[in-house]
Amino acid sequence: MTQLAAQLATLDTEDTALREEYGALRAQIREECDARWNGCDDCDGRGWVVTWDTLDCMQGGYAQYGSCPSEACTKETREASGLKVRNSKYDRNRGTTVLPRGTDEQEARAAEIKELLGANEITRNELTTLWAPNVGKMVRIVRAGGGPKARRPVVGTVGLVIKKFSNNWGTEKLIVLDTDGVRHWPSIKLVEVIDPAPTDEVKGPYEAIIAGEKAAELEEKGYPAIVTVTRRAAKAAMVITSAGVELWIPYSQVEALRDAAKGATVAVVIPGWLAKNKGLLK
Repeated sequence: MTQLAAQLATLDTEDTALREEYGALRAQIREECDARWNGCDDCDGRGWVVTWDTLDCMQGGYAQYGSCPSEACTKETREASGLKVRNSKYDRNRGTTVLPRGTDEQEARAAEIKELLGANEITRNELTTLWAPNVGKMVRIVRAGGGPKARRPVVGTVGLVIKKFSNNWGTEKLIVLDTDGVRHWPSIKLVEVIDPAPTDEVKGPYEAIIAGEKAAELEEKGYPAIVTVTRRAAKAAMVITSAGVELWIPYSQVEALRDAAKGATVAVVIPGWLAKNKGLLK
């Protein structure tokens, strides 16, 4: 059982106990209300009874009513007894609904139970979000899935989720990077989150791999930068980058600087070897 499943199971157990307590409490309140009732059992203190109805209308809109048949039921006795707890469709139509009401202590506990159930539902949603596979979380591949064996994710692989996306068929997938720098492409249903909030120490090795790959790519393809020309010479220009680094760049390496006037700000791609020599790439 995953950590999420275990925590949700605990909440489910708590909710079951709370709902059972709430049901028993409401039943007790109803029984006590009925036990205190001391009025006409024919009309339950309403003074009227249903004489005819049709099942064609579930709301009782076609019902017909008559006076209570009990001779002992009078206006005075009904005023003395009040209305019995009842909430039928006929009461709702005639405005005579009476809901069971317990003692202050009973009602306070009932309200507390509902609050606890609400709090558990919020916690359940928070946990589900926290433990959902997403970027920046540590996961383990627990199933290989289908497709050609050579392309299936390796079960047991642990890594950092560096991307989440949907493929052309709408399947949510992840890119999981392991500590060897290998990327795995499992669908969400094939992984479980083992650490929803990894520390910087845990993420460090993965971030170092990504940084190294990015630096290697920049060294190969060039380092894009926004620079401002501060000096010009016959074969090179001194520029300052947006990061505050000053360096000479030969025109032969960056043609965009050849016609750039002093003070001009231009977008350039600095050759990777030059960017590395000048400390722009670590």
